[in-house]
Amino acid sequence: MDPSGSDNITEINASTQPGWTPGFVNVVFNSGTCSALGGTEAPPASILGDLDPPLTNVDLSGTIKASDGMDICAMALANGQFMFSCDGSGSYALNIPLDINGQFKLQVYADGFAPTIQFFDEFSLTNDVRMARASECQ
Repeated sequence: MDPSGSDNITEINASTQPGWTPGFVNVVFNSGTCSALGGTEAPPASILGDLDPPLTNVDLSGTIKASDGMDICAMALANGQFMFSCDGSGSYALNIPLDINGQFKLQVYADGFAPTIQFFDEFSLTNDVRMARASECQ
């Protein structure tokens, strides 16, 4: 199923192109082994039918902890969306708009800790962040 919830046979019968989404977000697979080759690409220019609707948002959640496992009150920021993990468990949950390349950047900032920046191109995930204290960074 694609992000619109349509199965491939429904899309084929509607003369659309199942599996291809606008932007550089399409995972490339080996046709013999069905394994992902790594990386993403735009749909071929030769496709004449409609493409799957683009995925516009990603759900990202997790916890923010120090390298010793202590929960941290921090700000998680991704593509303009942010929240603080100050609920006592260090947890955060964001619904993030993807950029034009179908990606997002997560930045985490906390007083006394080195900033953390990570890049993603997955659609929905859990990401636990471990931060180093500023004194640990030499």
